[in-house]
Amino acid sequence: MVTRKLILGFLLFALFFLFACIPAVAVDYDDFPSELQSILDERIADLEAEGGICIAGVVTKSDGARIRGGKDVQVNLLDRADVPLRVYEGGWFMMERTHKSSNAGIGKRLILRAFGYEPIDASVTIPDGGITYMEFEMTKTAPENLASVKGVVLDEANYLFNGAHVSLSFPYANYGVDATPIMDMYTNIDGEYLFDGLSECEYNLTASASGYAYHTGRFTPSIGEVTERDRILYPNRRIVIDYVYQADDSRSFAEGDLKTGSIDWLCGKGGVDFSDGQVEGYDWEDPRDLELLQDQDVLQFRNFYVNGENGFYDAGAVDFNSVTEAEEGGYKTTKRRCIVGHVYVVKTYDLKYAKFIVKTNECSFRTVSPEDLAVMEFATYGLTIDFSECNDYGQVYVRKYYSYHRGLVGVALPYYWEISGLDGLRYSANLSVSYNEDELLNLGISEGNLALYRASYSGANWDRLETRIDTANNTLQAEGITSLGLFAIVAEQTVEE
Repeated sequence: MVTRKLILGFLLFALFFLFACIPAVAVDYDDFPSELQSILDERIADLEAEGGICIAGVVTKSDGARIRGGKDVQVNLLDRADVPLRVYEGGWFMMERTHKSSNAGIGKRLILRAFGYEPIDASVTIPDGGITYMEFEMTKTAPENLASVKGVVLDEANYLFNGAHVSLSFPYANYGVDATPIMDMYTNIDGEYLFDGLSECEYNLTASASGYAYHTGRFTPSIGEVTERDRILYPNRRIVIDYVYQADDSRSFAEGDLKTGSIDWLCGKGGVDFSDGQVEGYDWEDPRDLELLQDQDVLQFRNFYVNGENGFYDAGAVDFNSVTEAEEGGYKTTKRRCIVGHVYVVKTYDLKYAKFIVKTNECSFRTVSPEDLAVMEFATYGLTIDFSECNDYGQVYVRKYYSYHRGLVGVALPYYWEISGLDGLRYSANLSVSYNEDELLNLGISEGNLALYRASYSGANWDRLETRIDTANNTLQAEGITSLGLFAIVAEQTVEE
């Protein structure tokens, strides 16, 4: 008897959960406008031929506001992939194509977003082999519950940025600016922006300007509160890379149909197709192997065909000629930081191979504020400066050179930093620089023998700094720096084999 009751209770719970996952359905094929029925006919034919799933339906607003399309409401299916649905005039929506049967089932998440309306996160059941029709109504957020976000946009020197474009959107996949809800404006002479009328959900806040890398981030405002978020715009960075492209089907970089070259590459519009060198002014669909992304002053490489068979890996700070062939595997499609002196190996979109080394990139600088001595991370350069004091405003400039400085005596790692600025100011700072263990192995030196050295900008005389080694994080640290110049990592003795 107890077992029978348990089974009956479980079945009742399962039925309740199943029906709870299905939104109220009051629309079907016959309700759609005739021009959309013809699109539904195509989806139905695809389902009958190949199976799979498709979602279609309508969304309205409780206050009767007009829905002109995707610019007013965003609809997405979030199930492993983020699949946007096309929204049409009147709030009708449907998938652009059918999807695999593996996406069918209970507990699938459908989200609906519109500015000033309560977000909908619906748990839905999607059966296999037919169109799932759904209907939703979005409720306007009460005025006392609406939130705002405000802030300022600064440039690299911490000056207020007049005329920066600031946009607010929902953090889900979409069909582009013309087909997704967006708020946008330009900052005033004081670099200020303000968006109000926001419901409590997650947003993307992005600042951008011509010639600058965009700065984006997510936030969720609290009900009825004002959130403050500032953005910093850094100029698009320029790098120089040397490359070797293997035009035949081998993985060798030592023999065969090799092509070599050098590319001067500006972050922004542009990419690299290693078979032809730099691609300029490409259309979005043009084939290329790599793109360059920039988040503030941090540069990253990304594959264009992120879901394809190509990929790349970071071989680290090794001698360019030591990488004589590509690996069989190990290629990733995830982003990689653009680091001066690192060698990267790429399996291209046409499944050939190339290697390249980042030779230089532009100088980066920060403004030191005596009222706010925040830690300065020059991530691309493998360097962090933490000021403990500075008596006035000033700027710090950093360059990293991938070569041996001729003035150094002893075994040094094959790069050095030039840190300049703060002329005439009184300051004290702690310096941290990073190294790669593979570099030490290639040179036959021990971590315990590393030290930081400093010289004037001429590089004639180098002095050892009191150095602390953090082997867990592969960094060297020197405290109480009161003068800038050239900095290098030196091994004070080599390890005998």
